[in-house]
Amino acid sequence: MKHTFLTRTVREMQIWNWRDQAGAFGCAVFIFTILGPFETYSLPLIERLLYWSLCLTAGWVLMIAAMTLVLRHPDMDDWSGPLRVGLAVVIAVAPITLAVSAIEDWLRPRRDEIGLVWFLLNTMLVCGLIAGAMYFRVQDRLGRIDTKGGSPTAFFQRLPYELGNELISFTMRDHYVEVTTTKGKTLVLISLGDALEELGDYAGTQVHRSHWVAASASRGLERNDGKLFVKLSDGRRLPVSRTYAASARALPSTHV
Repeated sequence: MKHTFLTRTVREMQIWNWRDQAGAFGCAVFIFTILGPFETYSLPLIERLLYWSLCLTAGWVLMIAAMTLVLRHPDMDDWSGPLRVGLAVVIAVAPITLAVSAIEDWLRPRRDEIGLVWFLLNTMLVCGLIAGAMYFRVQDRLGRIDTKGGSPTAFFQRLPYELGNELISFTMRDHYVEVTTTKGKTLVLISLGDALEELGDYAGTQVHRSHWVAASASRGLERNDGKLFVKLSDGRRLPVSRTYAASARALPSTHV
């Protein structure tokens, strides 16, 4: 199944840990307000706080949008990190410059064209700092997350970083696959067949046309009213169909 860039972008917004971002933003506002770089030290403290709060808000929001675009665009998967960060700065610098220019005109109007050149250079510098800090924070959430066996798989790029890479099961939910890991669950817009193809050689087996189980999560088979179920490490039971019964019995810890 092919995913549109829009659905992929919306899903991949999860690479941003919003609590981390809020903390980093607050620290940046505090540091810039106290230090008063780019001659903002001449502003009264309250105006300086307002100035940097507004400027960094504009920069942060627009840089997140630009970084999400370049970090998760399928055509840029093979680009290096620094190259994608540089492209994000190029994309974001124009709208950020316009936003900061409006703030400048309000709180401290520019006086000449030389000041405008320095203003643009300063804006690019701050954009680069923000983008670099963002990439440093999320780079380990972007790439190919290794399975327990150390082999990278394409499928793990689809999962929120917080869910880790220790799988328990897949279950089809309409056009989505419900992915359960040892840290939680999420829905991924993909067919079960495509998900298993992307999963590669991760140890596990399909036990039903709608269910797949990781070998490490199997806790044996049991029968209930003549129906076969596989027990999972999180306490759930998934049905096993006759078609996949032989594969299910090959799972670890099976006693039926």
